[in-house]
Amino acid sequence: MNVGKEVALLKGMAVAELRGNVLLAEGPFGSAPVTLHRVGPEASGPLDSLRAGPDGSFAFRLPNVPDPAVRQEVYFASVRHDGVNYFG
Repeated sequence: MNVGKEVALLKGMAVAELRGNVLLAEGPFGSAPVTLHRVGPEASGPLDSLRAGPDGSFAFRLPNVPDPAVRQEVYFASVRHDGVNYFG
């Protein structure tokens, strides 16, 4: 799984997204189930889930812009395939 973080400026407000591509055997894994997770001092666990697009791409809008100076939290995505969870 290839995951990258991007922060976009939308209508004057910072918006954070977690975007990536799910690959299987060097090719796109279309319709893969992808889950967004958050780990932080107050709460941890899955936040949202979706199916990757036909090209394996996915994007989650994060609830806030990650800022280690303000919140000590981490966001990441996972994919479950053949009974195995893959994190990235």
